[in-house]
Amino acid sequence: MRGLTILCPLPFASVTVSDGTGAAYLSTPDPKEVWRAGALRAGSIEVDLGATIPIDTAMLGFTNAAATATWAVTVISADRQTNTVIHGPATMRVPGAAGARFHALALAQQPVEGRFVRFTFTQAQGAPALEIGLALVGLRAEHAYEWRSGRRPIDLGERVDLAGGGFGFGSGAIKGSYRFTAADLSDAEVEDLWNTIMEVGVRRPVLLVEGGDNAVSHNRIHYGVFERFEPYERADAADTRWALTLQDWI
Repeated sequence: MRGLTILCPLPFASVTVSDGTGAAYLSTPDPKEVWRAGALRAGSIEVDLGATIPIDTAMLGFTNAAATATWAVTVISADRQTNTVIHGPATMRVPGAAGARFHALALAQQPVEGRFVRFTFTQAQGAPALEIGLALVGLRAEHAYEWRSGRRPIDLGERVDLAGGGFGFGSGAIKGSYRFTAADLSDAEVEDLWNTIMEVGVRRPVLLVEGGDNAVSHNRIHYGVFERFEPYERADAADTRWALTLQDWI
């Protein structure tokens, strides 16, 4: 069974793209700031991490990838002599999305060390030029968590109950949050999770992927920021639980 995945995205020293506009937006956290491909149907994005770092997770998020679009992820050594494909070529879209934007997620079995990460992709002929709102890579942590964890919808619009019995509405986004309780944490896992929380606080986004026995689906992927923190609860050295909530950034 796959545990709950938490990943702090690594910063990029630089980003190189095959064509298009807005490459700088691939280094920003806002998924509404997008890189848009040019005329090429097949292209690439290469990120420089600035140093050799172990990597086992990569994502291109908030894309308009067509159903038949494909991608692959390659980790490249600092001297560019070793190229290790950690994912693909495979279908770009993670299944299950109900909206207009889709995620591509790679979860490698083992970490691979490298300085550069190259994303290659093909967009279907006849489809709009590929747009990507988020590129991230890093080394994930997986934790056991309790079954009572779950999602909560958040409607940022307004509803006013009118005196005549009807309603008035103001527009706003509808998004989600995810509350989970990491459980059975060892002392080492508590320290690891604590270090993550102290690094990001409530002001830096993280990637969170719900665990389980089934393949990852779109709604199990969360990119956002933590909400207000509660103390963790320690039963013994091998059983600490910590309830946390992540609010999605859309």
